[in-house]
Amino acid sequence: MKYSITTTLSFFFFTVLLCFTSCTMECDDSDGTVASNDNDDKCVVEPIDDFVGEWEGTFDQYNFTEYPMIMDIQETIDCEFFGELRWPTLDNSITTMEGYFRNDSLFFTETQLLQGSNIVLNGAYIATYERNTISGIWNYPNNGAEGGNFSITKN
Repeated sequence: MKYSITTTLSFFFFTVLLCFTSCTMECDDSDGTVASNDNDDKCVVEPIDDFVGEWEGTFDQYNFTEYPMIMDIQETIDCEFFGELRWPTLDNSITTMEGYFRNDSLFFTETQLLQGSNIVLNGAYIATYERNTISGIWNYPNNGAEGGNFSITKN
């Protein structure tokens, strides 16, 4: 059993890495949208600049509680995005955040704690975008287990 869990987690992280590498190599369009064609391996076609700004909602961490969540997307480059996540009720914590768009999904992670405490870094956020709302799940970094869900709406 231990071998199959390790193999599954290795495959998951390899797939995420492959998606990120593929997306950053294939996505480039000078008019502010993400390049795409009929191939499902390409990035989503959305006006990337529409994602820049503040998104606010809640994060429900399983076995703990629900927290206010604020995502500030500050920059987009091709299908990648960068910014900060703010956690007002967790010691006013602020983390750096980076991610990418792929098909109809967004993948992002918190990479660095800028302020505050009690934040789990490098977890995997996997989300979809629909009608000005980003919602999805969060997986723990150490074992890939689902640890919460969230929903945020653009202000």
